[in-house]
Amino acid sequence: MKNPPSVILHIYLTSIICMCLTSCDFINQKKKAEVELNTEPKVLWNWQDQKKSEELELGIKQVNIQPKQSLEITSNNSGKLTLLIDKQKLLIEKDFIFAQMDREKLSNEQKKIEIVNRSAAVEQTREEEFSRPKRKRELLKSKEELEMHIKRIERIRNSDIRRENAEKIWGADYANIREEDYLEAKLDLKLLGKELAMVEDEDQILYEDKLHLQKMEREEAKQTYDEQKEASEYKAAFSGELRIELKDYIAGETEYAVTTRTEIATLNDYEEMHAQLIIQGEPWVRLEPESLVIRLKDGANTELPYLKETIEKNPQTRKEEKSYVFNILTEENPKLKRLSGTSLEAKLVAKLPKRCFLLNKVEVSKMAKERKSKSKFWPDIIDDIWPGAKVLATGYSDLAVDYTPIKMVEYEEKPPITESQR
Repeated sequence: MKNPPSVILHIYLTSIICMCLTSCDFINQKKKAEVELNTEPKVLWNWQDQKKSEELELGIKQVNIQPKQSLEITSNNSGKLTLLIDKQKLLIEKDFIFAQMDREKLSNEQKKIEIVNRSAAVEQTREEEFSRPKRKRELLKSKEELEMHIKRIERIRNSDIRRENAEKIWGADYANIREEDYLEAKLDLKLLGKELAMVEDEDQILYEDKLHLQKMEREEAKQTYDEQKEASEYKAAFSGELRIELKDYIAGETEYAVTTRTEIATLNDYEEMHAQLIIQGEPWVRLEPESLVIRLKDGANTELPYLKETIEKNPQTRKEEKSYVFNILTEENPKLKRLSGTSLEAKLVAKLPKRCFLLNKVEVSKMAKERKSKSKFWPDIIDDIWPGAKVLATGYSDLAVDYTPIKMVEYEEKPPITESQR
């Protein structure tokens, strides 16, 4: 069955009306978006108002002021300590001996060694110049007499006339000479020859061995004494100011009874003063430490350059802690010496590689909020707002930004219109 003409006309008119309404709604939305974009406030950033500098303050820090070197000196054992200086505080050079333990006892030991050495020298001289030469002479003389005795016996044996007159010629010892006497004399001569050979060869070796052993014993005794002496002497490990720390110290008194680990003195090297700063994960830790300086709040704003990095174990937490050490020669600021052992507030400053803008973090945060930057990191935030800008350092309240603005007064750029807004 066909639709009547009136129904078809109704459907056609309804379609035209719907299309018109849809078109009007799109036009209204487009106009509304354009109005919103045109009425969006412009964010003004005036670069002329931003300060520029070649350094950035990173914050106020607590630093420990210490001398270049410091050493607490304690006694190694118990005994009588003798001070070799007449003042409680004294400037001394390295290796200067300022005290000695058991000095009298060591002095006696030294005398014993000297006596033993002197006695050994006298004994050696006596042995070499008198005893041994005398013994050799006596043996040679005995040999000559024995050889003469044997010759006389041989003459007596070879001549009846000499045998009859032997007593008259050579004495009663040659009366009634027997064969056994001759053999015994020959044996004695042989033994005497061996003894002479020992004196000239083997005895010399034994004598030299004896001297060598005695020398070794004396050297061992001397080494033991030297070790005891060195252990008993209290030397300066470095040049500096020595301060006697004995609790019962009396001016002019030199002898003190001390026990093991008694604090004797403190040695400080005030040639340089050091400021130690403990590092605790601050953002500036990524900076080159050589670019950092410390400015003390000591009235003169003394500036200490970076010296070195140290890593030490915390005695309480047993964890390693990194520290930066800054230094200054006391010649440049003699008054700094009196701050030794104190903790001071100081400014930590970064020397920038070039002169750049110092932008306030709060103001940058406001700008980032207007620009709807989603980044949480300053380098990315800065690059979102000003493409190409680079954060050189992050300070306590400011950012050091390297940037060359196109205009000294810049406006925020409008975001492009999306298709949905069209």
